[in-house]
Amino acid sequence: MLLLASSTSSRVPPLHVCANNIKPGKYIRNLGIYINSYMSIKTHMSWAVSSCFTSLRHIHSICLYISKQILLSLVAAMVLSRLGYGSVTRNSITKRLMDHLQSVLNAAARLVCNSRKYDHISPLLRDLHWLRVPERKVPPGHSDVPLPQPVST
Repeated sequence: MLLLASSTSSRVPPLHVCANNIKPGKYIRNLGIYINSYMSIKTHMSWAVSSCFTSLRHIHSICLYISKQILLSLVAAMVLSRLGYGSVTRNSITKRLMDHLQSVLNAAARLVCNSRKYDHISPLLRDLHWLRVPERKVPPGHSDVPLPQPVST
């Protein structure tokens, strides 16, 4: 893996490996985590936020036809797992990126609890037993994706 600043990457010729040309790019993907040429994971966080909101829109379109327990399982599998993947790399992200991740978590909680946009989010997160994004930093080797909790109806 060779990382160059974007100002120098335009001057680097393509690398020839086994009759394949490998051109310099703006970012790389290693183990599903996108890293740009400045060794920042901003690209990964932007991708994660975008894909989580896409999943939430898809889940919202079917939420009238499924139970709350299945809805919670879908959100945990499709959204919270993406927020949790690469959580060890979140230790050095900016507050702005942290706020984007928190907005995904808030939207997921509102979808599961069927609440409105301007309702307070803290009681919803507490009822779901979900931590806020800054509190989700975990040591390496541990998962921070919560398991779906049983819903009493």
